[in-house]
Amino acid sequence: MPKKLKRTLIVGVTGQLATGKSTVAAMFAERGAAVINADLLAHRALRPHGACFKKVVRAFGKDILKKGEIDRKGLAEIVFSDEKKLKKLEGIIHPFVIKETRRQAELFKKSGKSIVVLDVPLLFESKMDKGTDLSVVVKASRAVQLKRIAQQRRMEQWEALRRMRAQFSMAEKARRADIIVNNGGTLERTEKQVTKIWEMLQRRY
Repeated sequence: MPKKLKRTLIVGVTGQLATGKSTVAAMFAERGAAVINADLLAHRALRPHGACFKKVVRAFGKDILKKGEIDRKGLAEIVFSDEKKLKKLEGIIHPFVIKETRRQAELFKKSGKSIVVLDVPLLFESKMDKGTDLSVVVKASRAVQLKRIAQQRRMEQWEALRRMRAQFSMAEKARRADIIVNNGGTLERTEKQVTKIWEMLQRRY
């Protein structure tokens, strides 16, 4: 009799700006998970010849271009100051990202990967959690978030807060989570939490 294949487990990892969701996703990758990064897919889609480039330029005008490429920072300033424009942009990008995420997940399933991690900032907002078996929310205090933003990103505090307000609150994300990782302390503490989750997933699946 052929050996029965394990079912592929789809794990959604999310969190607010600078909580460290991609850090946690990378820790899962180090343990053998396949990772699909939604932000990276969106960035590629906005490049010249990318899947969403022409649609976004048509929707927002050629003023968003700089040397033939979409000025992502300038576009962000436009959409995060106008909820209708943000919804318009999401209406173009989200369907592509969702479709491409599903396509890549299917490829990983066929290749025999037992765990696929979806690194998605707007996991709940975009309803991509509906296609996961488990959701992991990475949290940190607002003070820690703002400190990381000041140290690691070229972003003013007011801009960071404006982007956070465009997402579900940290409390709402945590309420929807199956598992919460507290990434407000040291990386070693976060590693221990991820290790426990990984071991649990291995036992269950």
